[in-house]
Amino acid sequence: MTPEGNPFSTRHVRPGQLEYQFVDGTTARQLAQQLAECGWWGQIVGPHGVGKSTLLHSLVPELAAAGRAISWWTLQSGQRRWPAGLSPASRLWNAATLVVVDGYEQLNCFARWRLKARCRKTRAGLLITTHRAGNFPTLIALTCPLHTVQNLVTQLLSTDPRLISPDEVSNCYTAHRGNVRDVFFALYDLYEQRRGGSQKPPNLPG
Repeated sequence: MTPEGNPFSTRHVRPGQLEYQFVDGTTARQLAQQLAECGWWGQIVGPHGVGKSTLLHSLVPELAAAGRAISWWTLQSGQRRWPAGLSPASRLWNAATLVVVDGYEQLNCFARWRLKARCRKTRAGLLITTHRAGNFPTLIALTCPLHTVQNLVTQLLSTDPRLISPDEVSNCYTAHRGNVRDVFFALYDLYEQRRGGSQKPPNLPG
């Protein structure tokens, strides 16, 4: 389906809107099976903006099919303590629960210890995203190579893929050091300039 408005707006590129693009033949089902083999404890590792949250959303259908009841928590930058609502929710966790914490590295040491202790006590699984590998089994360490970003941009620009050139995408990718989120922000601005007629697309007559 063609995105309406600016295809790089948050509603089109936020986690859950784009399918995660595996680069090595791995599938969501394989990762779910790997997590099961690790006793439902695992980590997805990678720097800012490489698709950790997007991958989590792509895993949910496979995790649900495996009988996991997802308890999802997204942590914001600087959020060192448990989010509001986690303590009462944890009273319902059991052996079929998979606790998903997106942004685990935000928690302070005590909050991490408390979370792991609560999961062990309730026999719940724990799947986290983090910037640096810790003492969890690593399911996958993410990068997002340029050709994957090029494919995503082509997908988003399905009505006119010439509007933004591959060289421009490459320049944005280099400038933002592979942070796909920041690449999309930059392309959002460029798309607005083009759509408003303030700048012509490269290699197009006019």
